[in-house]
Amino acid sequence: MTPDERNKLYLAMRTKKLKAKNVAQEIDVSASLLSQFFRHKANMNIENENNLKKYIEEYEG
Repeated sequence: MTPDERNKLYLAMRTKKLKAKNVAQEIDVSASLLSQFFRHKANMNIENENNLKKYIEEYEG
């Protein structure tokens, strides 16, 4: 996932008022990893990236 895609995903998450802690629980990763991922300090495997993208895009809260 490119840095631009990460930024757009983070913006979508914040726009939908999703909490990083709750998103992390839903996709079964640590909140710390999710935070580092959005700050471009760590990477996630493709499966987790896809789960994250799918969860945020399909969230209807």
